[in-house]
Amino acid sequence: MSKLPPLKNRLANAASPYLRQHAENPVAWQPWDEEALARARAEDKPVFLSIGYAACHWCHVMERESFESPVVAAILNSQFIPIKVDREERPDLDEAYMAAVVAMTGAGGWPLSVFLTPDGRPFYGDTYFPPVDRWGKPAFTRVLLHVAGLWKEKRDKVVEGATELAKLIANRLVPPGTGSSEENLEDLLRGAETEIASDFDDQHGGWGQGAKFPPVGVLEWLLRRTVYRKSPSAERMLRKTMDAMALGGLRDHVGGGFHRYTVDPEWQVPHFEKMLYDNALLARVYLAAGRVMGEPRFLEIGRDTIEYLLRDARDQDGGFYASEDADSDGKEGMFYLWTLDEVRRALPETGADWFIERFGILPEGNFSSHEAYHHDWSIPRLETPLTDEEHARFERLRPLLRLHRDTRVRPPRDAKIVASWNGLVLSALAEAIRVLGDGPWREAARACADLLLNRHFRSPAGLRSTLGDQDGPPAVLDDFAAVARGLLDLHEVTGNYRWLEASLDLARRMVTRFAGTNLAEGFHRTASDAVDLPFTAVPFQDGQEPGPNTLAFSVLWRLGHIIDDPAWIGAAEGWIRRNLGLARRFPEAVPFLLAFAEETKARPVTVAVLRRPGPESDADCRALLSVVGKRALFQGIVAVADADQGASLPALFAGKALGAGEAASAWVCGPGGCAPPVSTLDTLEQALNAAGCPPCPGIS
Repeated sequence: MSKLPPLKNRLANAASPYLRQHAENPVAWQPWDEEALARARAEDKPVFLSIGYAACHWCHVMERESFESPVVAAILNSQFIPIKVDREERPDLDEAYMAAVVAMTGAGGWPLSVFLTPDGRPFYGDTYFPPVDRWGKPAFTRVLLHVAGLWKEKRDKVVEGATELAKLIANRLVPPGTGSSEENLEDLLRGAETEIASDFDDQHGGWGQGAKFPPVGVLEWLLRRTVYRKSPSAERMLRKTMDAMALGGLRDHVGGGFHRYTVDPEWQVPHFEKMLYDNALLARVYLAAGRVMGEPRFLEIGRDTIEYLLRDARDQDGGFYASEDADSDGKEGMFYLWTLDEVRRALPETGADWFIERFGILPEGNFSSHEAYHHDWSIPRLETPLTDEEHARFERLRPLLRLHRDTRVRPPRDAKIVASWNGLVLSALAEAIRVLGDGPWREAARACADLLLNRHFRSPAGLRSTLGDQDGPPAVLDDFAAVARGLLDLHEVTGNYRWLEASLDLARRMVTRFAGTNLAEGFHRTASDAVDLPFTAVPFQDGQEPGPNTLAFSVLWRLGHIIDDPAWIGAAEGWIRRNLGLARRFPEAVPFLLAFAEETKARPVTVAVLRRPGPESDADCRALLSVVGKRALFQGIVAVADADQGASLPALFAGKALGAGEAASAWVCGPGGCAPPVSTLDTLEQALNAAGCPPCPGIS
């Protein structure tokens, strides 16, 4: 057998900015592809798999400390096949190998460092390894030499352990099947609320007493408990948490948007990276809460987050960037911090004095106990919400603060366009159209949807991500489900039938590519023709994002009512019954599923709007949709179609026809039956009231 050429770093032309960050490392990094995996098998070497993402602070730390070291590189290049993976490109790989590390160590995170057999089975791993022994962790070089020795001297035991671990992981990556019956669903939901309340931080909002991430799934569920069940406990937890997140350091008060999490339970000291999925989800929940609860401050926070995305996170083709880094100028958070002197240079005297006092800018810094920072730096944060007068004053000062801040070194952006996260943005933009009316969000939504359909989903397999003119890996379940939902949301508020057609197309492709033999048992994360994963995963938990099966089945449930597909509806409701039992003890593991369960408890309200083709009916159709959008309607099914579509009309429109001279009419059906068709705003209001859809206090 001929000797293979020396390993060389192959990341320079990757479609991932994270991989490109490591292209100059002396480590001979390989992407996860058949060439690298085949080489591991051919040379019978273990794989060192490093998984991270571009905005990951500790990934940068480990790179500086270890991956830029010639000593570390020499060991990795000679004893292992080193492979680098962007978790945002390959959430399926991240999910599988994270499960392995959690099983081995009891914890996970990034950077993820995993040692694999040549055929991809994990046998040892952890997260960050330091360059020297510290914090109870061994030095990375010691780990590498130890693992290399084990592979050479105790191969049989290593392979035996990897085989057993692979079996354990395979079991953890499929639903446990702890289902609940339809009869006890309300009891289960009530019990889950009691359980989530037991860990609520009454003083600061949120859950737990350590680092806090924005609990968007829990907020979505509590919002529905507040609206549907009139739960005082749900409303109290919801308001407390949403106010706390918006007041503290988690929110970027100057530039808009939210950081990823705070390192403290008080929501004060953020980990400064900004993720697209966080901001899309938070924008949507703040806008929805403002709409159904009548809270202007929540509406304003939602609007501000949308405006941040449009201003700072959008590329020229209409897609939205994956993230902004935490680090700039060699230090985490420096772009976002202020000293007294900087504030005074940025603002006129009276404005500076007010901002310093109101936003807690202190001479000694307002988180000086944190050793990583200079003691005179502060992050803007509030103790109480701004009054209307104060808000107006701040809006006059904010452009000056931004101008000053923009002179600093800006954190790098991860400019790849991730399909699923852009789908979440579509849903947020649709909510902005519903709540805020016309604005730049309407055109932004159209451009984003066009980009996704014309670039990411023009082929059957789809694309997970793109970077400029480079295509990333094939789409996974997350991408089909999130984009299908975003398009459906966009259809509901615009009436554009194209978005409904596209959502249906993606849903059908999703079922074909990702479903097993029994649809109700869930979708696989990777397509049926994927060949580079040693494990099969059927994701059943939610995370910081909605779980892909939660998203997929919520889409099938809504579309199933539109096209009258009992199989889709039944599979979605079966998935809820199969997996909601997990909420008995761990409601925080499935909060988006809990929110979805609330929507399916009763027969949904359906609104079918039939319009005459042509632009002359646009105004009438939009007016009807605007009335529908002002209702406390989560579980509603809304569809719009042109009257001349004939046999191609979805089943929801069966037997429906416009009267003479009518530009658009709506048919409303609720648990109590269906109202006659209506074509005026007043009669639509009456039909929605009769169907049990009260008007929202938050918009007029």
